[in-house]
Amino acid sequence: MRAAGSPLEGGIRVASGSRGAALALLLLLIAALSGLGTGVLTLARRQALAARTTAWVLQARLAAESGSRGLLGAWPTDADWLAVGERVRGPSRTLGESGVTSTTIRRLSAELFLVYAVGRRTPGPATSRVASAVWALAPASRVAARRVVVASGGGLTVEDGGRVDGTDTHSVPTGWDPGRCAPLWQEVDSLFPTGEMAAYEAFPSDPSPSPWRPDGTLRPFEARTLGQTPGLGRIPLDTLVNVAAPIGPTMEPDAAACDAPIDASGLACGRAPGIWGGSGRLEVSGGAASGVLAVDGDLLFGGDAHFSGWILASGDVDLRGDARVEGVVRAGGSVRIEGRAVAAASPCAALAVLQSAWLRSPRKMPEFSHLGPLSES
Repeated sequence: MRAAGSPLEGGIRVASGSRGAALALLLLLIAALSGLGTGVLTLARRQALAARTTAWVLQARLAAESGSRGLLGAWPTDADWLAVGERVRGPSRTLGESGVTSTTIRRLSAELFLVYAVGRRTPGPATSRVASAVWALAPASRVAARRVVVASGGGLTVEDGGRVDGTDTHSVPTGWDPGRCAPLWQEVDSLFPTGEMAAYEAFPSDPSPSPWRPDGTLRPFEARTLGQTPGLGRIPLDTLVNVAAPIGPTMEPDAAACDAPIDASGLACGRAPGIWGGSGRLEVSGGAASGVLAVDGDLLFGGDAHFSGWILASGDVDLRGDARVEGVVRAGGSVRIEGRAVAAASPCAALAVLQSAWLRSPRKMPEFSHLGPLSES
């Protein structure tokens, strides 16, 4: 018979207590691991939901951006007839299996539009909205902004019988079918109610004039470079030169100069119909053409050369002999007209040649551009 409190009995008590504590610790560890596993699973589910939601939002954003950019390549003709403040719905498209986009265009001024695109991811609630300012050349706005036959940064010299004539805004360009001008006469009359254009205007010395007219309205947008004549609104002269078809002395296309793309954008020489020109000193002694003649340099027009439309040059422009220009001449340098040469007003030519699809294609305004006051309607 063992005495109470013997070592064996005490050992049994000690072993039983240790096993109970170990079991309790094991249960606590299992519970902790179970809780940790549940937490990890919950976190993973939440991360998956967040990733899926982010993907849906990104798809909606891409749909909106695609709708906005796609509108630049498929500009609806209805937008050209909008009054300032009015809006029109653009096309709606389905992108891939789950993207849907819709667009709206609002006219802010003669050449400025606000494009509003909404992108959606379907099925799902994800929606994204983007807005961008877009510029599109308006021929009447361009002609109204330059109500003169000749504009230059270096002055005008007329001598030895040369002439600048702005007295007849209804003149039909030499060699043109009168029917080509017939649809434009009403617009010409609204731009020039007196039937005359000013002969000459000097370019302002400030390359960045105030965007506001004295009456509080916005001036037409101009792409200006110091020391260079402006181009056509947001289309600078160097861009016009890059897409122009070079011409030879008789204004025939010079195919030898068009054997490779000119710039990194891939625009091949002569890509834009009706735009002629080149860089350096260009001398023309004969022939006839119409459109936009863009020269990054000096231009000499002599012989019986005849051009109808816009002449834009960064340097000097000389008209000699029997040369005749009907439309608008703008030079960064001086303009000299001598001999029997004539620069005559022709709003018909100035308006008609700006109908080119390339010139009128909409262009996105730079980010953070100053837009001026917007309509509240």
